[in-house]
Amino acid sequence: MDLLAVATEATPPAARAFLAVIGAAVFVMSLILVFKTQAVFETVQKLPRRDGKPNGLKPIHLRIVGIQGIVLGAVAIVTAILTS
Repeated sequence: MDLLAVATEATPPAARAFLAVIGAAVFVMSLILVFKTQAVFETVQKLPRRDGKPNGLKPIHLRIVGIQGIVLGAVAIVTAILTS
C-alpha cells in the first residue's frame, strides 16, 4: 500500500491545514532570518546574558538556523499539499 495514501486517509483535513499554516509561518520567518541576519544579530547581541559573559553567537549561526527553518517549512508545506 502506498505510504502517501495511508497518510492522507489517516490525517484529518484540519490537521493538514494546520500543518500547511505552521509550515508557511516557519518558512516566512526563516526567510526573514536569512535575509535580515545582520539586523537580527545586532538585536540579539544587545540582549544581556544572565551570567554576564559575552554572547558567543555569530551571524553564520543565525544564517544556518534560518536555512534549516526554510527547509523544515518547505517540507511541511509540501507534505500538507501531498496529503490533501
